[in-house]
Amino acid sequence: MSDQYAPPMRFVDARQRPKPATFLHSPASTSFVGRTHEIAQIQHHLDDPTCHLLTLVGPGGMGKTRLAQEVAASCLDIYANGVYFIPLQPLTSPELIVTTLAESLNIQFDSSAEPAEQLLGYLQNLSALLVLDNFEHLLGGVALLSQIIARAPSIKLLVTSRERLSLRDEWVFDVGGLTFPGDEHTQNIELYSAVQLFVQNAHRVRSDFSLAAESAAVIRLCALLEGMPLAVELASSWVRTLSCADILKQLEGGLAILESTYVDMPTRHRSMYAALEHSWTRLNEAEQAVFMRLSVFRGGFTFEAMAAVAAATPRIVAVLVDQSWLRRDRRDDSGRYDIHELLRQYGEEKLALFGTIDQVRDAHLDYYAEFMHQREKEIKFRGQLPALIEIDIDFENIRAAWSWATQRQSLRAIDKMIDALTSFCEMKGRFFQGEELFRFASAGFASLDSQEARFVYGRLRMRRISQITSGVIGNADEDYKVEIEAQIQRAQNLGDDAETAFCYLMLSLLTQDRLPRLELMERAFILYAARDDQFSIANMLSWIADSQLDKFFACALLSRAAELQREIGDKSGLGWSLYNLAVAIMFTERNSKRAALLSDESVAIHYECGNRTGLYRNFDQKSLRSLAAAEFEQSRLEAAEALQYAIDMNVVPWQQSMLARLALLQIVAEENYAVGKRMIAEALALTTAHSPRIPENFAEMALGSVIIAYIAGDLHSLRREYQQLISYVSQIWHAAVAYINLLTPAAILLLIAAGNLRAAVQLIARLSTLPDAPFIPIMTWFEKWKLMQHLQADLDRALGTEAYADAWERGKALDLQRDVKPLVSDYARLIAHKDEATPAALTPNQALPDPLTNRELEVLHLIAAGLSNHDIAKQLILSVGTVKWYVNAILSKMNVSSRTQAVHRARELKLLL
Repeated sequence: MSDQYAPPMRFVDARQRPKPATFLHSPASTSFVGRTHEIAQIQHHLDDPTCHLLTLVGPGGMGKTRLAQEVAASCLDIYANGVYFIPLQPLTSPELIVTTLAESLNIQFDSSAEPAEQLLGYLQNLSALLVLDNFEHLLGGVALLSQIIARAPSIKLLVTSRERLSLRDEWVFDVGGLTFPGDEHTQNIELYSAVQLFVQNAHRVRSDFSLAAESAAVIRLCALLEGMPLAVELASSWVRTLSCADILKQLEGGLAILESTYVDMPTRHRSMYAALEHSWTRLNEAEQAVFMRLSVFRGGFTFEAMAAVAAATPRIVAVLVDQSWLRRDRRDDSGRYDIHELLRQYGEEKLALFGTIDQVRDAHLDYYAEFMHQREKEIKFRGQLPALIEIDIDFENIRAAWSWATQRQSLRAIDKMIDALTSFCEMKGRFFQGEELFRFASAGFASLDSQEARFVYGRLRMRRISQITSGVIGNADEDYKVEIEAQIQRAQNLGDDAETAFCYLMLSLLTQDRLPRLELMERAFILYAARDDQFSIANMLSWIADSQLDKFFACALLSRAAELQREIGDKSGLGWSLYNLAVAIMFTERNSKRAALLSDESVAIHYECGNRTGLYRNFDQKSLRSLAAAEFEQSRLEAAEALQYAIDMNVVPWQQSMLARLALLQIVAEENYAVGKRMIAEALALTTAHSPRIPENFAEMALGSVIIAYIAGDLHSLRREYQQLISYVSQIWHAAVAYINLLTPAAILLLIAAGNLRAAVQLIARLSTLPDAPFIPIMTWFEKWKLMQHLQADLDRALGTEAYADAWERGKALDLQRDVKPLVSDYARLIAHKDEATPAALTPNQALPDPLTNRELEVLHLIAAGLSNHDIAKQLILSVGTVKWYVNAILSKMNVSSRTQAVHRARELKLLL
């Protein structure tokens, strides 16, 4: 029930989509009791529109954290964008508040603006409750809260702190103790929350505890402690060895001195310190020394770590567990322990007074530096998954050790931890955390000028660049190339081939031209091969395959990479090789069954590894294959799965890509142009607001926009969107397959809109008769595209059967490389020649400022015939939503508000006979 006995939690409205990633924490040691009145008061304050910041203030141990959690849980249905519980206890500096909030809110920063400004921009349109727990040691960062209040009016801040924040906008709620009986003769004492908490804890340590037998002493204990939750818990923990009367006697002696004898102890600690001091005196010097040293840990830890850092023995650990200074995780057989945070702080203060805290932190650093060095070996050979799990569990300790190594400017420790930390962040998709850690450490070594220091600094910078490029955190910077080349020179001077090879790989990933990129990769491969580094050799084979135009050779390289990765147990690398092999197989063998099997194995591996990046890539490709095969619903499900992983990782370009895919599916498969248009706008808005990068699936987005412009009869927008599509494709892709698959359908619509009907038929014929062969795109979706089916019927009527058949035969004979590719990529040539007579059936009436399209005229005739939207949809083989789209467009263009008025106006204009 105390502040620190409550574990960190995150509350998120389960109905909110997309929801943030879920973080798992230890369950509370006790169930929540009492506080009904306080919860109601806090909720009342939060409901007040003038209250934007409410601080729960009270000394440590008053239960502020648990109270805030209960309030947060009761508010899940109130805030449209959710309720977030954000523990601040692990933070060592106010400067970390921004990145901590960003991690909790799943915000992906980029290099275009200051992190604080991006955070404020993200929050300004949200309606959410942010619960900031344990703010007292971060008071230097309160200015950020004022900025949030000023910029984000729909954000509510609920803060727990041992002291008020002293802001003008702050509302303060004083948190007192639990209710307790007034005297020994009080009736129904079990109804008082302090008694409930005492009994609950007593039963945990002594199952036969009886309140009735010791009620008088329990009443006096609760009164003496004034219902302070942590003190009640500590007192009740003694029932295992002492009677309640004996506990009372001991506490009475300690409580007589309400202030600490340490004159430099903050006032807010003194009453709590008195309770803790009594328990502290129960430990002998050896036990006290061990506990003080344990205070440098963050989160949980193993007995092995305790023994190495704190010289703990089994006997001393047993005493600390029995006396509630140390807790063992009983959920599984992990053998891990942790310390209540308030007790940890108490031990850390004692350690500082003894003047040995730096030495103990050094021991902690030495242990975790070696821990990471050993995990690096396991990651690269047969112990990968257990190593990744162990790093994940101990990540808070690793982060603390990393921070201390930076402060101490320990080149040796940082150097031992770099590679394992890099692999962990990349394999687990923790790019944002990795970038932050490497940025922080490199800044700490930037001022050192020795050769060794500059080399380690360079290593840190290279790993930061790898996190940025792998995680799509920001755009590649030309300055990165300069840095990489400088590090290559340092590595070569020191004869460090592994670092040289890593730098060559980083440089290749920033190189756009294929041949220079491939040359750099081959240099890296040669260096790794000379070292017989099987892990890196397999990795480089996969990268080299990705840059090959000869896909048969690429398949051979990927197959060899997969063999090596199976041999050495590189699960993560195997998952990527199988993914790439599945993609290549579709080019070389057109074997969708084999590609699916490879992809499924890759997905299973990435699930096992917890690699959301690999899962995103696989579902992206699965969705693309399903779309090409006209399995539209399957493609939608797979794209939605990929989108969720992109959201979980906060990789904005990937979110945009999947929104583009889903939009195209709405437009092509459902003919739901309104939803498709909205999703495209959502993707583009993400580009504007969060990321300067062009989304990977921009071509799909542009094709969707072309179709919408055609349906709307907007020739100007149609031309503009097509030109953008040409511009994008010409920069990104070079193979004819991309032009055929993405540009040709858009070119057909442009040709029809421009009146070049015979050329449109020729392109339709070419796409409809493509052979099912390697290196030729699968165009099943095109054949099942309802709009294109309607257009073919329209073109047949417009041109006449003979002319249509002639154009179709000519189209079948078009050469993909010689004829189609130059045509669809040359906008001027595409619309240069119109047919001599454009049939009236395809020409809207020019009497309107914004003419109706042929399809809109067709719908208008059916409206005039008295058909309902449902009947029109059935007759035209459209969805009802699509018909509504057309009806709204007709009403808008004719400047009328009803179907009856539209028919009347159409007859005036002679649009209806």
